[in-house]
Amino acid sequence: MAFRLACVPLRTPPDVPWIRRLAGNWKPGTTGAPNTLYLSENHARRHGGHAWVYNGVDPADFVFRPEKDDYDLFLGRLHGVKGYRWAIEGAKRTRRRLLVAGGWRPSLSRWVRYVGKVGGDRKAALLAGARVLWMPALWDEPFGITLIEALVSGTPVLGTHRGSLPEVISPEVGALGDTVEELIALRPAGARNFQLGQVRWLMTTEAGELVCGVKYLPGVPQAVAARGTGVHLAEEQFVQAIALGAVPALQSPPTLVLPSGWFKPRRVIEASMRTTTRLRLHEAMERGADFERVTFEPFTG
Repeated sequence: MAFRLACVPLRTPPDVPWIRRLAGNWKPGTTGAPNTLYLSENHARRHGGHAWVYNGVDPADFVFRPEKDDYDLFLGRLHGVKGYRWAIEGAKRTRRRLLVAGGWRPSLSRWVRYVGKVGGDRKAALLAGARVLWMPALWDEPFGITLIEALVSGTPVLGTHRGSLPEVISPEVGALGDTVEELIALRPAGARNFQLGQVRWLMTTEAGELVCGVKYLPGVPQAVAARGTGVHLAEEQFVQAIALGAVPALQSPPTLVLPSGWFKPRRVIEASMRTTTRLRLHEAMERGADFERVTFEPFTG
């Protein structure tokens, strides 16, 4: 006896509510169904949606370690949009050891080592021991679960302003930049807290050691782009700058670190981070050989 199976559309909707979950990206301009659940606010907005739920991890699967080993980490597919080449470039320029997990490539650099695909206890150990996780995404990440795997391991993250990353990476747990140079500038030697300082003096000891004095610039640094305003705005070029958040305990207001010669009282500039806004420069707090740290206020005129 032969049986014939056929699939037909439902004549009536299901008796219970239902949703669908989008784990990746559709082509630009594609709008999802009204009952689609996305992975982040950015993910939802790009697909015309309004509902999202962040991914999560079980902390029991990972190890929290405040003390770090002597390596940075890239963890993910070895695809150009994942930004692994930026991590490698950063390691070579700063001469810091980088472990690349997620695939294998031949490497002649003493600073870069491929460890192949990892999972389970091996992945947990690498995340816990890393000084910093490089995640310089060059595409719009729907979420990026590796981010929270690093954070639950006590490891700060270097990322870009793409996709969901600005929603997940706050200044307290990492830093965002849009070029390799910005990420290198924001990555500290110890990679436990992102801070900025100015070398004030150098001294050589009798033993031949070089000792330096560094003045701490208060506030969590974040890379921004700045340019002047005026009648020739279209001709103004963005330059690299650094925003420092307020530190109430030190009575330190929010400040900008700009190239030397930029400060003029009441000058209006544009600063671009996640959005572009206009600021009026107020007072020069301190100056160095190649920078000025200035206070500012929003400009609404």
